[in-house]
Amino acid sequence: MFKTALERMPSDTHKFVIRADCTPTGEHVRRFNAPTVNDVAAIIVGDPTKSRDIVVQRRSNIMHRVNETHRLYDALQYPIIYWQDGYDITLKMVDPITGVSTNKNLSAMNYYAYRMMIHMRRMSF
Repeated sequence: MFKTALERMPSDTHKFVIRADCTPTGEHVRRFNAPTVNDVAAIIVGDPTKSRDIVVQRRSNIMHRVNETHRLYDALQYPIIYWQDGYDITLKMVDPITGVSTNKNLSAMNYYAYRMMIHMRRMSF
């Protein structure tokens, strides 16, 4: 669906060799494991208050911009914390007693407060 970083690099000047049986001395034994999925993650270093311009390229060479309000934005920017869809402006509040969705929109602050808190009855990562 999306091109990997390796597919985007010019192949005439680079040669990549992955040897699963070799790891550098002193490194964690699983740090250099061969990939098990076709996903690519990137860590962006810098000022977190500035807006991000995230663009992914599909295998059909079509570029797709991911807006900051897109539900996949958090998963793309913070893949270790948010491994699933994130906040979306169309999410609705849920009545805590009845469990029924209301007509009120869920704010980003309430969404992230819920995601970051520890839930006693279920696993929370």
